[in-house]
Amino acid sequence: MKKLGYLLLLVGLVDLITSYALDGGSPLDAYTGAVAPYTAWILLGLGSFLVAKGGGDEE
Repeated sequence: MKKLGYLLLLVGLVDLITSYALDGGSPLDAYTGAVAPYTAWILLGLGSFLVAKGGGDEE
């Protein structure tokens, strides 16, 4: 679960950076629809939750 959490954190950071850096917004905005302004924050929150929860990757 930690690996998935880190992947979601990475995608969330890329989404957050590109939403401010590009004039048209993030490339994920076309797929997320109504929650497009919050996609980066949702991904960052879910990723940090999964990293904190951990579970099974330490063995």
